[in-house]
Amino acid sequence: LFDSERFLSAYFPVSASLTVLFLIFYILSENNIAQRDLINSNQRFSSLVQAVPMGITENDVDGRITFANPAMSDIHGYSLEEIRGKYLWDFQVDAQSKNDIKRYFRMMVKGTQVPECYIGKNQKKDSEIIDVRVDWDYKRNEKGEVIGFIAATTDITKELEEEERALQDEAVKRSIIDSPTSINIWAVDREYRYVFFNKAHEKAMNRYWDADIRLGVNILDFIKDADYREEVQKHYE
Repeated sequence: LFDSERFLSAYFPVSASLTVLFLIFYILSENNIAQRDLINSNQRFSSLVQAVPMGITENDVDGRITFANPAMSDIHGYSLEEIRGKYLWDFQVDAQSKNDIKRYFRMMVKGTQVPECYIGKNQKKDSEIIDVRVDWDYKRNEKGEVIGFIAATTDITKELEEEERALQDEAVKRSIIDSPTSINIWAVDREYRYVFFNKAHEKAMNRYWDADIRLGVNILDFIKDADYREEVQKHYE
């Protein structure tokens, strides 16, 4: 059974990923002195932990997982029964990664390691590799001794893929804009000011109009002939 009161007392201060959960619990429980209200708050917080999309786990000082919420099961494809009893490094993709996590965990157990976000790769039950973000903090007893850890695991695979696609799209656009091709590429805003231009357009404007163009400069300012300037303006409109 998940003991949220113990969970909270062990985890303050919390990592950024879980702040909203604990803030909700704190507001609910701050003025609940009666045992009945405390139980209600406990139940509400337990429901929140069960419902959040982040994988919440507790583990002991040996690295063994003692509690996991449904999201942890959904993220990795294991049942809750299968996850409980696993070690933190059991989700790593290779022997080197397992050893790295074990080495880091030994430093965590000493209680001197500053909790920080970890971004890496985990392996699901079906062997699929996913990108994860893990935020963690200590569980301590009344004496301040480390008795375990709390962690929040987020699957960021799609997020990273979208970022990679965005970077690739930007790289393609930039290569077109900056390419030495003879194709003129430029854009202006509603006030006819340059938003961007490629090297070919810059060279053409300098060659034919003797114009030293810059971002933010009105393209119509380079056209000396009033009739032609009016014609170009109508074209843009």
